[in-house]
Amino acid sequence: MINLVIAEEKRSQRDSLKDMLDTEIEFNILATTSFPENLIKHCYIHHPHIVLLSSNMLEAQGFLFLQSLYKTSPETRVILLFDDVHSNLMVDALHYHVQGYLPATSSLPQLRQTILAVHEGLCVMHEKMTTKMNHLLHQAQTKINEQAANPEILCAYYNMDEIDQQIIRLVVEGKSNKQIAMLLNYSEGSIKNRISKILSSTRLRDRTQIAVFALQNHLVAHTANS
Repeated sequence: MINLVIAEEKRSQRDSLKDMLDTEIEFNILATTSFPENLIKHCYIHHPHIVLLSSNMLEAQGFLFLQSLYKTSPETRVILLFDDVHSNLMVDALHYHVQGYLPATSSLPQLRQTILAVHEGLCVMHEKMTTKMNHLLHQAQTKINEQAANPEILCAYYNMDEIDQQIIRLVVEGKSNKQIAMLLNYSEGSIKNRISKILSSTRLRDRTQIAVFALQNHLVAHTANS
């Protein structure tokens, strides 16, 4: 028997969920509530296996409320019933160990399958949530690619100062350490040390790879205009 608590602010949805789940013999509805404080109380008293939590209630109360729930009943698992899949709340909930994601209007078979899976320790996402996550991952990858194509960000990431950038430009031009030292008014040993640091930070093997790296990441044009 899987013990459930339903936390939904809208009475019509709360009653509809209860009526549907009451028809399943493996589910035991311990309580229903529209008040966050009552949900915490029910979790403290009953320690339900699963809470069906509306996204509206979570959005109104914030994630500290979810932390309080887990602190009160550590073994309880949460299935979030959402109205708006585009809400960033859905993504943030992943960081707080919400195990299930379903539209609030899900059918009984969808609810049943998700409850059983989450009870077994699985994380279940509705396809709408999966589409949202794929979209966000694509946006994140695009942002990473844009940052990688920005010479200033790249140089900051690898901790390269203006002298390092000038050295890279001269390496691309085929200059030797001695020639670079003369042009920049540094000792040959200092140039050698800086090139070693560049190789180490970028995990490149030799001067040829430095040149390729600089051309691929537009560092040459950037250093030429520094």
